[in-house]
Amino acid sequence: MARLGVLNGVVLDTHERIRDLGVSKALGMTPRQTITMVVTSVTPAGLLGGVLGVPIGWALHDAVMPAMGRNAGLKLPDSVIAIYEAPDGNGTADGVRGGGRSGESLPEEEWPQSVMFADGSPVPAAYVTHVQETGLRLAVDVGWNAGDLLLVDNVLVGHGRRPFTGPRRVLVAMSD
Repeated sequence: MARLGVLNGVVLDTHERIRDLGVSKALGMTPRQTITMVVTSVTPAGLLGGVLGVPIGWALHDAVMPAMGRNAGLKLPDSVIAIYEAPDGNGTADGVRGGGRSGESLPEEEWPQSVMFADGSPVPAAYVTHVQETGLRLAVDVGWNAGDLLLVDNVLVGHGRRPFTGPRRVLVAMSD
């Protein structure tokens, strides 16, 4: 989502300066010079936004999530609240903690397999197995062809994918 925000900033900055860019081009500015000018004009704002935005986002998340749980009458478990942390200097720069929310942060064999109710108590294994079996029984496989586009409403449906090997390119965009 942050990348889309940066892209939006670049597009807006470029759009606002369209006349300036046209005049510069008319005066002989090359495409390479134009790209360099645009990149150098948006880089400081992007860096400043990242330097300020990441710690502010962590702080807001750590303050807002427990408050939302309390307002709903729930004590949210740490696995729901503690999902971000600063890079630790050991090459872990994706900021994921709390049980591996990112498939790239932990090997698959270390992914959490526990399921809890909102109060933090464990869901019985028989319930979990029933849900898994029902999901597999009702699953609908979607055949993919070159150029296909799939839109998924995460509120209405659960989704996943079967194991896959071979080359592929998956592009994802999320919105409200």
